[in-house]
Amino acid sequence: MRLYLGLGLVSAMMMATPAQAKFRRQALSVPGSVLSLSDGDLDGDGFTDLVVSYRRGSGPRARRYLAVFFRGPEGYPAKPQAAYAVPPRTAAFDVGDVVGDARDELVYLASTGVFAQRFDKRKPLAAERLLSAPSLVSGPEEEDLVAWDFVKTPAGMKQAIMVLPGRRSLRIYRRHAEGWKSWANVKLGLFSYYDAESPTYRRSGRGGASGRPYAFRVTTIVPNLEWIDQTGDGLVDLVTFYEDRVDVFPQSAEGKLAERAQHHRWFQMLTKDELTSRDVRVSAKVRDLDADGIADLALEKIGGGITTLATEVRLYRGLKGGGFSARPVQVFADEGFAALSDFVDVDGDGRLEMVHPHSEVSIMAMSGALLSKTLDLDVRIREPQTAGGGFFKPKPVQVLETSYGLDFSVGASIRGAAPIFGHDFSGDARPDVLLSEGGSAMGLHPGRGGTVARFDEDAQAQLDAQGSNTTRAVRARRDSAQADIVVYYIARKSLAGRIFVFVPNTR
Repeated sequence: MRLYLGLGLVSAMMMATPAQAKFRRQALSVPGSVLSLSDGDLDGDGFTDLVVSYRRGSGPRARRYLAVFFRGPEGYPAKPQAAYAVPPRTAAFDVGDVVGDARDELVYLASTGVFAQRFDKRKPLAAERLLSAPSLVSGPEEEDLVAWDFVKTPAGMKQAIMVLPGRRSLRIYRRHAEGWKSWANVKLGLFSYYDAESPTYRRSGRGGASGRPYAFRVTTIVPNLEWIDQTGDGLVDLVTFYEDRVDVFPQSAEGKLAERAQHHRWFQMLTKDELTSRDVRVSAKVRDLDADGIADLALEKIGGGITTLATEVRLYRGLKGGGFSARPVQVFADEGFAALSDFVDVDGDGRLEMVHPHSEVSIMAMSGALLSKTLDLDVRIREPQTAGGGFFKPKPVQVLETSYGLDFSVGASIRGAAPIFGHDFSGDARPDVLLSEGGSAMGLHPGRGGTVARFDEDAQAQLDAQGSNTTRAVRARRDSAQADIVVYYIARKSLAGRIFVFVPNTR
């Protein structure tokens, strides 16, 4: 049994407590099943609006829609102010300023290019073609519309960029005063998997099923894209990674992005047996862990069963000029579940800490979890290490307890919230943390500033409700650190069209 926790937010109604910070719950809804959610300022008033994709019906009769909730000083309305069918060829959508009007637009990715939809007085205008270019996508999905972040302005870059994956490369555009212009045509290492009808039902490398209601299936994977300085020259580079294969595309002093990887490496995290069995998950994160201006690399591996589950995190130092150290400079190995590690400035001092969850996994522990219908997790916070050669101190500065609910009504589902660090919810200018408290509550633990224990052990505010596997902390305004807690439910029959927003009550 593998524990791959898709941990999301526990939310719904607020329970009054003698709390340092309280929340006002706002219940939003769409007339269908929520598919995805994004945010941006569509009307240019400075507040962050919510964009929700949803569907009505199923199968060939399914219809896909977008709903927009415009935020104001008091939060969001219960019903969307705009709701309409998406352009029929849309495969994915994003929100960003693509026309340079100091507000965001809805941006649609289709097989023939990119379309933009502006808003006037909170009313959607007709979608207009922004770019004509072939892309990897073909027709839209019948029952889904995903939000994908393909329009962005990376930190350290003045111009917005747009990425369009093709069948052999990644086309990258930059926004200029006169419009969008091609910047680079990057030769990415795309990953393709195939599956075909066969009497042997042989699985392909990553696909396959016990029964095939189709003749042939094609899966093409675009690797993760990270825009960060990896060479140490002060310019933003492109780093792509898929499992433990990493490529670096540097930006030159002339402002050109390398079209072929200048640094390519397969880190070989898996043993020969693990490569054969494919029963192990590998993931990566690219961050500047030591604040030296060069991006570093974290690789994580988790695999095994109840009696053999093990997790390993390897940290590699970024090298001046590009690439990573030959060997990991630090390794954290744990028995049990210790995945979902992250690197966050938890206390607002400008340095990244390592957030490293851990849970014991054994027959005894699993038996207890099944009986109690809860799963306990320790959230270890590791401080930066200034001596000794590693990135983080081996001993955690604080361990916070969190727990998740187990729901067996629709299979083995985990209900709870991944820890949310790095946001000031209490209004005291110090980052807090939100932790799950079983399958029906989440607690706010205020930050303590420069003390040894970064956060209060006891929650100072509590939100009660059913758990969800999706959550986000969304800034109320672009120029404010205040964040709302936005919760929505996917594939939950009783909550399919519901969205809950918890607005910190700072009055």
